[in-house]
Formats: sequence, C-alpha cells, structure tokens
Amino acid sequence: MTESTTETLLKTLHEEALQGEKAENGFKKKAWITARAALRDLYGIELEVSQLKSRWANLKKDYEIFTTIENNSGFGWDKEKEIPTAPDSVWDSYLKAYPEAEKFRYHGLLHFAVLDELCMNVSNWRVCSYLEPHISKYCRKRDVEEEEEEEEEEEKEGDINGKRYNGGAGSGVQRERKSAGKAIA
Repeated sequence: MTESTTETLLKTLHEEALQGEKAENGFKKKAWITARAALRDLYGIELEVSQLKSRWANLKKDYEIFTTIENNSGFGWDKEKEIPTAPDSVWDSYLKAYPEAEKFRYHGLLHFAVLDELCMNVSNWRVCSYLEPHISKYCRKRDVEEEEEEEEEEEKEGDINGKRYNGGAGSGVQRERKSAGKAIA
C-alpha cells in the first residue's frame, strides 16, 4: 500500500472506531468492509479484508516499536524532527537488542497521531486531534464534557493549613504525550 492508501485506511478506521466499530481486540467486520469500500471508491483498487488486516498489523507493530523507544529512559526527543534521540552508544546498544528499531533512528513514525489514538484503548481517548477540521460532534462533545469535569474537580480541591493543595507530584497528573509523525488532515 502507498502512503495515500495507508492514510485513507487509517482515516476510515478512525471514523469507524468513533462510530463504535472497534472492540478491545480489534475492529469489527463493518469497519473492515467500510475501509475496503473507501479504498475501492477513492483509488479504484480491490483489496481483500485480509490484506487490510495485514497492513494494520504492520502499522501496529511499528507503533509498538516506536513507542517503546520513545518511552525508554535513555532517549530524548527532537521536537523539530519528531524522532527519538540518544547518543550513538545508546542507539548502538539498543539496536543490538532491538534491530527492528533501526528505521526510527533518523525518521519518525508516519501517521503517529492517528495510530496513537487507534492503538490505545478507545475508552482512554483524549482528543481526536488529527481530524481537527473534520472532527466529529462526538469528539467535541466528549472533550467539552471532560473539560467541565476537570474544572469541577479543580473547584473541589481543598485548602490544607490555608494553602491550596493539588495532590503534589504523585497526584496522577500525567505528562503530555509526545507527538511524532505527520498529522493527517
């Protein structure tokens, strides 16, 4: 598959997931049929569902490899290039143990934003950012509801000895997720 067809596959799977066509263990049959039809309609290509599932499996594998590097304590992050960084000695050592990670030494993961959302548990989705101009009402409504809940929680935080208490470093506040690859619009 080309980058264009991969992008279409991911956009379609994302929309299908938003419509409830994704379960914990993968996409439902309707999602695959819809993706197959989208590729046929846009590119005039006939692919079997098994081919789409194979491409998805490869994309998930790349995502897992990339996020493992990204979360490794020996690596930093180049915001401009959107790639993990480390001294050559760290990379060399890492690649001896994980040679499949070589492709991410100098290049980011294309389609990272949508892969990050699709590979996470759907109930944990935070933002449907990669589709921003075409974002569904479902995402907007969910984001507004989450913001309102966060504001309510902030208001409920109490004072301790006359000082505002926010739970400290271990209060469950998570660091913002790094974004890599190009967002799909």
